[in-house]
Amino acid sequence: MKGLLRQLDIGNSVAEYDDQLEKYFLHTQLFTDFVAGRYNIVRGDKGTGKTAIFRVIQKQQAFIPELKDVIQVPVFNPAGPPVFQKFGAIKKLAEADLGEIWKAYIFAVAGNGLVDDHNLPANAEKEELRHYLEGNGLREKNGSFGNLLARAFSALNVQLKVSIWPIKLDVKQAARSKGGVEKQIGETGLRLIKDYCRSCNKAVWVLFDRLDEAFVGQPKIELPALRSLFRSYLDLQLFSPHVQLKLFVRKDLYQDITEGGFVNLTHVQARSTTIGWSDDDLFALLCRRIRQSEGLMRAIEIDNRSSNETLFSKIFPAQVDAGDRRPTTWNWMLSRIQDGNGLRSPRNLVDLVNKARDAQIRKEEREVKRVTRSGPLIEGEALKVALGELSEMRVNDTLLAESGEAARYIKAFRRGKAEHNRASIGALVKKRGEALDEIINGLKDVGFVQEVGTSLKIPMLYRSGLGIVQGKGFAEEE
Repeated sequence: MKGLLRQLDIGNSVAEYDDQLEKYFLHTQLFTDFVAGRYNIVRGDKGTGKTAIFRVIQKQQAFIPELKDVIQVPVFNPAGPPVFQKFGAIKKLAEADLGEIWKAYIFAVAGNGLVDDHNLPANAEKEELRHYLEGNGLREKNGSFGNLLARAFSALNVQLKVSIWPIKLDVKQAARSKGGVEKQIGETGLRLIKDYCRSCNKAVWVLFDRLDEAFVGQPKIELPALRSLFRSYLDLQLFSPHVQLKLFVRKDLYQDITEGGFVNLTHVQARSTTIGWSDDDLFALLCRRIRQSEGLMRAIEIDNRSSNETLFSKIFPAQVDAGDRRPTTWNWMLSRIQDGNGLRSPRNLVDLVNKARDAQIRKEEREVKRVTRSGPLIEGEALKVALGELSEMRVNDTLLAESGEAARYIKAFRRGKAEHNRASIGALVKKRGEALDEIINGLKDVGFVQEVGTSLKIPMLYRSGLGIVQGKGFAEEE
C-alpha cells in the first residue's frame, strides 16, 4: 500500500517550487480573461494562485495564442529577495517623486530587455532606445534587477540616507524638479518603448509579482511606495496597448493601497479582477493533480473515462468520522481548510493532502505485519493528523507572521476555547469599549474569527496550531 502512496504526487503548494505546475494548472475563466488583456491587476489572498498565473503565462506563452505578439518583462526577482526594499534608503519623497522612480526603473528593465533581445528586429527605433538608455546611465547588458534599480536612483539624482550602491553616474539629459527628483526620464523612455513596439507590431507586458513581500519590515515606506506604483500604472495607460503594467497583489494590500481618496480609482478597478475558487473548482484542481501520477492511476484502474468522483473515492474514505450526521470527506476537508473570512485556498488543500499522504505512509511503515487492507489509500485518521500539521504551519507562516498588530492578541487565545462573545474576548485581550471593537474587527479582517449567530468562532484551520479546543469561552446566560 505504501508503494502506491509514494506514487501519489500532487505537486508543491507554492508555485515557485512546483516544477510540474504547468501540467495541472487549471485554466479558469479568470485566466482566459487575463491573457486576453481584459485585466491588468489580479487581486487574491495568499495561496490562491497569483504567482501560478504569472508562472504559467511565462512558461506556456508559446502555447497561448493571445500572447503570440507579447513580450513579457518581469521587473522583480521571482526566486530571490525583492530588490524594492532598497526604497527604504531613500530620503523622504512625495508620492509623485516615488512614481518617477518607478517609471524610470520600469523603463530601465523593459528597455534593456528589448535591446538585448536578438529575436526582435534591429531598426532605427531600437537604436534610439539603446542611445537613450546609455545617455541616462541606464544601459546594463543582462543586468541584475538590483543594479538597474541602483541606476534608476542615480539617473534621477535620488538622495539616499545611506550609500547602498557604489554606482556613480553623470546625468546629462534629465530636467531637475524643484525639491524633488529628476523628471521625464521614465515617461520619455516608455514612449520610446511604445514607438519601438509599434514599429514591430509587439506589446510589452511589464509584470510585478510578490508585492506583499516587497517591503517586509518597512511599514512606513510600503504604502507610499505601492500607492505611487499604482499611480504610475494609471500614467502608463498613455502607452497602452503597446506597454502594459500587470500587477499581482494580495487582496488586503490592494484595499490598503486604494483606500482614502485614491484619485481615478474607478480606472484601476475597471481593469482589476479577484481570484476566487468555488468548491467545484477546488475539486477539479485536486483531481487534475492526482491524475498526473500515471503509475498510480494504472494501479487503481482509473483512466480518462473515470469520473473525478470515482477517482476521489479510490484515494479517500467516504467519511473521516462515520455517522449519519457526519460530513462527507470532501465537505470535511473544505471546512478544515477555510479561514474566518470563508477563504478556501488551493494552497491549504494541496498542503492538507500532501501531509495526509505522508501521515498514511508513516502509519504503513509502523505496521509490523504486511498490510493487506483494501479500500481508499488514505484513511480518515491520516487526514486528522494532517489537519494538525497544517494548522500549526498556517498559524506560524501566515496568521502570526502576517497579521501585524492583531498577532499579539491572537496569542491570548492559546489553549483556550473555540467559541467566544464580545465579553470573553475583552477578558482575554484586556480591552473594553471602542478599543475592544477595533481589536475584534482586526481579528475578523485577518480571518481569525468568524461571526456565527451571536458568537465569534475560531475556524478549524487555526485551532490545533494554537491548542484551541471545542467549546465556549463564556458562560451561558440563564
